[in-house]
Amino acid sequence: MTYNERVPYPVIVRAVSGDALAMEQVVERYRRYAMALATKSVVDGEGRARRMLDEDMLHQLLAGLARRVLRFDPF
Repeated sequence: MTYNERVPYPVIVRAVSGDALAMEQVVERYRRYAMALATKSVVDGEGRARRMLDEDMLHQLLAGLARRVLRFDPF
């Protein structure tokens, strides 16, 4: 699945029913977006701006996505 493709409906239905491989497809589809949300700018000791990925925030975002997929009613 490429970045701009939607997750196919049958994959969503399988993920909702607890299929781990389908859930992984859904999570992987949104990983780049979650990484962008979890990236923040920081200034180092020498005054240079750096972008850093907040791993904890990324984990929380992806876990939240998985929880919401499981609660989704596809019918």
